[in-house]
Amino acid sequence: MLKSVLSAIGGAMRAMAVRAGAVIAALAVYVAMIGAVYVFITTREATIIDLLLTFSLPAAALVFFFFIQAVGVRYAGAAESTAAVLRGALRDTGKLLVVSLPPALLAILAVLLLGLIAYWWRGENQYDNSGFVLEYLLPWVRALVLYFAAPLLAVRLWIAASRDGVTSAFRALGLHFVSAFAPRVLVVYVSLLVVFGSIVWALVGIKTQYGGAGLEIGLLTARLAAAGLMIFIGWLLTIGALRRVSDEK
Repeated sequence: MLKSVLSAIGGAMRAMAVRAGAVIAALAVYVAMIGAVYVFITTREATIIDLLLTFSLPAAALVFFFFIQAVGVRYAGAAESTAAVLRGALRDTGKLLVVSLPPALLAILAVLLLGLIAYWWRGENQYDNSGFVLEYLLPWVRALVLYFAAPLLAVRLWIAASRDGVTSAFRALGLHFVSAFAPRVLVVYVSLLVVFGSIVWALVGIKTQYGGAGLEIGLLTARLAAAGLMIFIGWLLTIGALRRVSDEK
């Protein structure tokens, strides 16, 4: 299994290099998505233009997000030119949005259910000072759903929708749910999460004190930009490697 995992990751890395143009295009869209989110957060509803931006920017960010995922699904698949990958990603953007509904619903229901359990537990155990369930168990379950179960199911459905269509992806939803947590899939996902998560943590957490305020701001900006780039590369590589694992079956 380890050989298969390394082969999938290595194949995705080679595909990123071969189709660097598609990756750069996805990176430009990634920057645009971050910019759209930033403008949305900082915009005040004062004029008609501001109101239009308030409604249009979230939609644009959502389209940008799923286009990036579509590039991630396609670049590591069958041998295609960069232009073919980008054209296919444009066609697949809507498909990926549609098939993301089950994982999104799963995440929402899980968060609501865990919230109800926490509320009930506080009422039934108001004199229990251990706090294990509220402080450790429920947060860990929530993290598993939000950061493992939902993303893995989403990626699996994205691959299926891109390769076979939305209808086929929904028809085999149960099979995809099982396949999303296959051992090789978990090893690929966890391995890349640990590697790139560690890099991002080091970039964000490192403290620099080499000069005045201007230099500090410049270094902080550079670290945050590098962390954002690592998140992009790590996630795109993860999707590509999972696509390779799926194609090997």
